[in-house]
Amino acid sequence: MNRQAAARASTFVALVVGDVHLEMALGYEVLDFKARFKKQIEEVIEASLR
Repeated sequence: MNRQAAARASTFVALVVGDVHLEMALGYEVLDFKARFKKQIEEVIEASLR
C-alpha cells in the first residue's frame, strides 16, 4: 500500500470510529462492535486502494 492510500485509509478509519462514538454519545445502541468495525474498515481500505 502506498503512502497516499495508507493516509486515506487511516483517515476513513478515524471517521468510522468517530461515527460510532457519536452514535453512542447520542444514545444509539451499537449492537455488535466487531462486526460493525470489520465491515466498515474493509470497505474503507478497498475504497482507498482504488
